[in-house]
Amino acid sequence: MDGQLVLALAPLIVLSGLLQILATIDLVRRERVEIVGGSKKLWALGLLVLPVGPIAYLWLGRDQRLKHRDNL
Repeated sequence: MDGQLVLALAPLIVLSGLLQILATIDLVRRERVEIVGGSKKLWALGLLVLPVGPIAYLWLGRDQRLKHRDNL
């Protein structure tokens, strides 16, 4: 790879890494019942598929119904 291509891709690489870190931290902190499907191990494997895994987890993997029920 030449230097210009690396510089052009750098923001995407950094964003992908940040999404990976954010999704991993969120997955570790949540209880198993707060995860769609109830399998933290399966979602952890899914997080390894960059950049689709972290995006899918943050969008689809967290059970938002529990958050709304707690706020009532």
